[in-house]
Amino acid sequence: MLKNAYLSFIQTSLFISILLLLCCCTRRFIILPDFFLNHKFDNDNQQTQNLKHNIFIWEKERERERKREREREIERERKRKKETREREREREREREREREREREREIQREIERERERERERERERERERDTVTDLW
Repeated sequence: MLKNAYLSFIQTSLFISILLLLCCCTRRFIILPDFFLNHKFDNDNQQTQNLKHNIFIWEKERERERKREREREIERERKRKKETREREREREREREREREREREREIQREIERERERERERERERERERDTVTDLW
């Protein structure tokens, strides 16, 4: 009797094993293998999608960072140009001021020369008067 029960258990186990093997191979009779397979594939698919999404986000972020860096570089270049123009304008103003000072100095020298000439003429007249007065 125990032998019959043991044989019956082995037969049942063998039948279930064959049935499971058949189900796994054909994936028709039982939903369970499909569920595990699909779940595994879905999980792999999800991981792949997550990885692709992360790579996409990373590339977008890199592109944004490059764009920001280009904008910063453009802005720095604008500032440099602006500062250069401003320094050049300031130099030009300083040159103009210096020219104006030089003109003023030249005018003052000319005025001084004219005064000196006038004094010379006055002295000359005085000498002539003195000479004329001495002659009388």
